Amino acid sequence: MIQEIVNEIVAAEAEAEQIVKDALAEAREVNLNAEAERTAMIAAAKESVKEERKKIIASAEQEGEERYREILEIGQKAGEELIRNTETAKQAKAIAEAFRARYVER
Repeated sequence: MIQEIVNEIVAAEAEAEQIVKDALAEAREVNLNAEAERTAMIAAAKESVKEERKKIIASAEQEGEERYREILEIGQKAGEELIRNTETAKQAKAIAEAFRARYVER
């Protein structure tokens, strides 16, 4: 009877030891899988951020180029309007008359 109890205890200990070994092996495998998944997620996130950054930079450059062209067009139109509105002959005549009135007709 005592021998049976001892045998049962030894068998239970062996079974418990095997359960612990199996659990540790499973835990190591889960840990390795989690590490590989984490590495893959980090790589995917880095690539995603890199692509998003490229898109944002391209969009900003395009918007900057469009704004640059708008500003140039506004300046061009303002310059053309200034030239059109400046009556060179009238201004020259007014200057000549002012000069004559001030210095010649004294």
